[in-house]
Amino acid sequence: GDEELKKLYAKLAEVEWGHYELLKKRYEELKVRAI
Repeated sequence: GDEELKKLYAKLAEVEWGHYELLKKRYEELKVRAI
């Protein structure tokens, strides 16, 4: 019940954070290229 929900939420947060890091990296690369 509750534990499963917490595990699922932790997994989702991990994935979201991974996406955020990736996007940030891409953004930095584009910024450098634009200059």
